[in-house]
Amino acid sequence: MKINKVAVSSKDLTTSVKFYQILGFEFPEFEEDEQHLESINTNEGSTLMIDTDKLLEEISHMTPRPGSHSAFAIEYSTKEEVDKIAQLLEGHNFTVFKQPWEAFWGQYYCIVEDPYNHKIDLYVNL
Repeated sequence: MKINKVAVSSKDLTTSVKFYQILGFEFPEFEEDEQHLESINTNEGSTLMIDTDKLLEEISHMTPRPGSHSAFAIEYSTKEEVDKIAQLLEGHNFTVFKQPWEAFWGQYYCIVEDPYNHKIDLYVNL
């Protein structure tokens, strides 16, 4: 078994795509009225799916709500890469929920928040 797709909800695909592109995801061109978008899987890793709140409400009859904990984690190669992404996000007025730090469990860790409050962990193994 393997997890090959993760999903987040969004009120605005364009804003969400901008955020996730900074994290390193690539996306195909999309129309303004699209309600589902998947990242281009370039390295046999996981695919990120972004669904509009409207679509998810139609499917489940419930309003999507991000959790208080991370939606998923992304592993990077270097501490500098994690630092750079945190700085880029702040430069584009996105939220760095917890600045990078050396965690006691042996990883350099950072928690960021997407435009709709999904928390994403960024890390590198030390």
